[in-house]
Amino acid sequence: MDAMSYEFLIRRAYHCGRHGAKGKADTRDYHELERAVRQCNSPETSTKSKEELEYDVRVAGTKVALGVEDAIKKAMAEVKYDADAKEEIKILEELIKKVSLQRDIKVINEVIEEAMNIFIKLKLEAI
Repeated sequence: MDAMSYEFLIRRAYHCGRHGAKGKADTRDYHELERAVRQCNSPETSTKSKEELEYDVRVAGTKVALGVEDAIKKAMAEVKYDADAKEEIKILEELIKKVSLQRDIKVINEVIEEAMNIFIKLKLEAI
């Protein structure tokens, strides 16, 4: 999973182009998370303390997780009256629980991938 998958998930949920959805459809937050994880895993390359690096990971992870959560909620709101989407809505609800306040990039990536597959199945398209 990468930053483009994160951006495209948001673009599908909000039916917008790049930098749409009030700036949410952007790779910036995901890149911040990648950078924070990389620095935390190699603290000798940073001037920050280990605690500061871990804090940076928590902050960046929370931003990305909230972006994913908001995108899933937006998509759910769009299909909530679709009788054929009941099973997908249940799965999306589980994904929200899974990503809620999650900071682990691996778990966030899993949720992005699963949500993207459901968005495709529900025919949610980006511009």
